[in-house]
Amino acid sequence: AQHAVGSTPAQLDRIGPRTATSEWQRYKVEDEESSVLFPVTPAMSTKSVSYALNQNRRERTLAAYADGVVYLVATYEKKGLSFDDLVHAVIPGQKTGAVSVDGFSGKSLDHEDERNIWRRRFFETKKTLYQFVAVAAKVGDYSAGISKFLSSISFNKSPEGHRVIDGPGAQPVVHPDG
Repeated sequence: AQHAVGSTPAQLDRIGPRTATSEWQRYKVEDEESSVLFPVTPAMSTKSVSYALNQNRRERTLAAYADGVVYLVATYEKKGLSFDDLVHAVIPGQKTGAVSVDGFSGKSLDHEDERNIWRRRFFETKKTLYQFVAVAAKVGDYSAGISKFLSSISFNKSPEGHRVIDGPGAQPVVHPDG
């Protein structure tokens, strides 16, 4: 069953720790070449974005929150957007590292600001650009969940996993007193 997520950036400070009641599971999206482990069923939103007169591309976001970490996968149809455009738009002026998964080369960025740690991985397939992101507050040790998420990234023409559709995903616990 799917439930409302309610994890917009403004609400993240009000969302408390959640203990996973089930094991991480692999999720995929129809017509995509990737799959990844999530600790809960992710929310998904697909939209058509105009990039030129009468030209649109599909952009998709999958996201989940569990145990103090936001996990996100953003995919972009390769129309009017290059891999370098995506990486430089997200992380202008930041130094990236090299990563490789299932024969696909990509870039990584591990970044920290005053409050959060960010781990990003970027990949390009024939049809799609991918951005995998894990974000957590610095106040805890979330390295195990972040590592599990990022190390589970997989590319395959017919990926394995539970199919995700547009919808709200699993709901985290929200403290009523805010």
